[in-house]
Amino acid sequence: MKRYYTFLTIGFVLTIALITFGAYRSKNGTVSTSTSESTVETTENATDEAEFTSEKNELLSELANAAFSLPPKLEEMGSIENLPDLSTMTIKTDPNSVVTDEEAENTIESIFTQDTGLPGSSINDDWVRNYADSTAETVDEFRQEKKEHLQASLDISYHAYVQNTILDKVIDDTSLTLSQEARDYGYKAVLWSLANSAKSSGLSIQTVLEVYYDNDFADLQDLNNIKVNLKLDGERFAKEALLIQYIAQTQGIEVSDAMIDQYVQEINSVSTEYYTRDTLIDTYGADRVNFEVLKEAVLKYLESQVNVMEEIPEETSAPEETEEETIGAPWWSIGYTSAETKQNTNDYQPYYGGVSDYNYTDDYDDPDDFAEEWAEENADDYDSYEDAMDDAYDIWEEERGDD
Repeated sequence: MKRYYTFLTIGFVLTIALITFGAYRSKNGTVSTSTSESTVETTENATDEAEFTSEKNELLSELANAAFSLPPKLEEMGSIENLPDLSTMTIKTDPNSVVTDEEAENTIESIFTQDTGLPGSSINDDWVRNYADSTAETVDEFRQEKKEHLQASLDISYHAYVQNTILDKVIDDTSLTLSQEARDYGYKAVLWSLANSAKSSGLSIQTVLEVYYDNDFADLQDLNNIKVNLKLDGERFAKEALLIQYIAQTQGIEVSDAMIDQYVQEINSVSTEYYTRDTLIDTYGADRVNFEVLKEAVLKYLESQVNVMEEIPEETSAPEETEEETIGAPWWSIGYTSAETKQNTNDYQPYYGGVSDYNYTDDYDDPDDFAEEWAEENADDYDSYEDAMDDAYDIWEEERGDD
């Protein structure tokens, strides 16, 4: 049975905007509604509901048909002025983490238990040799393999955080003027990115929109908020693409086979699938691979030019919670780092690739209620409604145990 997950960043707080339909008048502390007013309200609500359903389906259809596209040429994107001096920029960050032997041991025992249902301490060489997602022959080799994978993932996450923090600051400190072509590209890129997130996470597109924009998607106001945020994110996407191309051109950064090979090596260091340059291009297309390789090269250049200071966080004070959130997507897929405040009832800064302590079942007290809602929302992702229910109960058991 296939399991689907959404990854949300730490500190994510799910809030739902409560919207009440209809106009009610209070008189002397009581609620009263005349017959004529009720008829008008019912008609207006029906009209609003029809309009909401039509526009919602139109947006979902647009997302379902979204496709990857390259940004316009640099000269068609807009203009850049006042690019900051990178050598004077300082970024502070926590030190990168180091995977311990104990963490690696816990990981392989967990994999063994999930695969066999037996206690992790029972892991043995025979099982390792027959485990499809590893080339190891012994438990010791398997432990080292997973330790290297975990460390590679941490390294990638660390540098991605540093690079995207730099990119955010450079975008915010630079005067960027976007052409209409750039704005159109950015909007389409956001739609594709969200659709790609839905595909990679196994969730429906509507669920992705609801989680990503922290929006109940229940009425016209919710829908209009989402549309506004899509345009804002599209502008951010376009600014990023403009800056990436500008730096690549001014610094003479061009994609080469060697760069693609290095990129493939990084993917293989954290992936259970093995890619070559050719298989990666066959899978994702040359345009997309070249775009991602160029972007990564520019981000590495930015990191090399900025002073990065690692600071050990003080243990006496708890970190301030944020309302950032993430939709699960391949770590190397197109993502963006928005520092702009969304025009919504909830402010947050999206960033792909985070991991959270948020659980699917947090908002439920009864496993049956959770299972029914899970199955209804995600039935299209399973072979049958019963499979969706079974998976929901498995998730409840994993997250809540005997609660």
